[in-house]
Amino acid sequence: MTKRLETTKSIKVKGPSKSAEKWLILPDIHFPDQDDTAVELVKKVIEIVKPDNTVFLGDVVDAGLFSMHPKRTIVESNGSDYHLNEVIPANKLIDHVQKYTKNITHFLAGNHENRVDRYLTSEKGA
Repeated sequence: MTKRLETTKSIKVKGPSKSAEKWLILPDIHFPDQDDTAVELVKKVIEIVKPDNTVFLGDVVDAGLFSMHPKRTIVESNGSDYHLNEVIPANKLIDHVQKYTKNITHFLAGNHENRVDRYLTSEKGA
């Protein structure tokens, strides 16, 4: 005997309740290797959504210069300006996010940010 399938009923889907909070979660960006199209999209989304809170999940900068296994030595990397290519664009994005985030912008340091801390607290950085 085969079972007869019941017909489906349409369901009305409501938006979030007025008490729901909007959160924007931003994963690894890796300035200066960022996807510029994705960064511009994030800027537009945050302007429209205006989240209550935003979370950066770390690795906003690549900080390859401070890696334990860098592609280049610091002397070889003098032509690569960490401040200009990574810090300034990251700060601009963070400022933009904070401008449109209603409450708090949270920042979790990733292993790439920790590269800088490790370097600065080592004998090399002292």
